Amino acid sequence: MGPARTVAVGVAMMALWACQPRHAEELETVDAVRDDDAAAVQRYLDAGGDPDAVNRDGHPLIYLATGPRGGVEVLSVLIAGGADLERQSDNGRTALMNAAGWCDAPMVRMLIAAGADVRHATPEGDTVRDAVCAGPLDRRAEVLNLIDAML
Repeated sequence: MGPARTVAVGVAMMALWACQPRHAEELETVDAVRDDDAAAVQRYLDAGGDPDAVNRDGHPLIYLATGPRGGVEVLSVLIAGGADLERQSDNGRTALMNAAGWCDAPMVRMLIAAGADVRHATPEGDTVRDAVCAGPLDRRAEVLNLIDAML
């Protein structure tokens, strides 16, 4: 099989995988995390749901909670539910790195208070400090101060 055919087969396989239906519970839980719906996430956990569940993109729920569509309420529920603070996404980033990347000081503060490791580094060597957003400068400074206080 030539290189062009190999690439075409690979692309077709990825497209088929991406079109596979996901389990309804995963969709609902991921949506609840991204919508900062703490009550729905609490129901999921109360029903025996895994606080360390990972979506099909390789992102743990706690990582998703620290993104632009998550929030402190659902993050709090996941932490209280026993989510692993050091659970990494497929790219080696933790929830603390994600929160720092969005310069979300309340989330960074919550994760540090819960015991998140500020010394974590990705396989490529990127640290939590490296993940901090470039701006706005006031939020960047606040997040850096929170991290530096723990180093």
